[in-house]
Amino acid sequence: MPFADGLGIDLTGAAAERASGTLSWSSDLCTAGATLSGGVLMTLADTVGAVCAYLNLPQGADISTVELRQWPALCTSGDPSSSYRPMCSRWRTR
Repeated sequence: MPFADGLGIDLTGAAAERASGTLSWSSDLCTAGATLSGGVLMTLADTVGAVCAYLNLPQGADISTVELRQWPALCTSGDPSSSYRPMCSRWRTR
């Protein structure tokens, strides 16, 4: 995932039951007040969620989606992390 690699996102776990990742804090990714950009934090969450969703696709499917229900907090230091577990294992098409 080139975009995630460019931001420095590191997948620390990738299994159907749980996916996780971290991002190294960098001043290059900050906005005002030395706070990591909300877009960067959402990219971390979306990337990890997409990996989890992809690993739970039924055979033959090629589309997944992620719904973010919790918003990240401000990050002014340290390395943020994200983890996902699948909410539903029942897949259907309409």
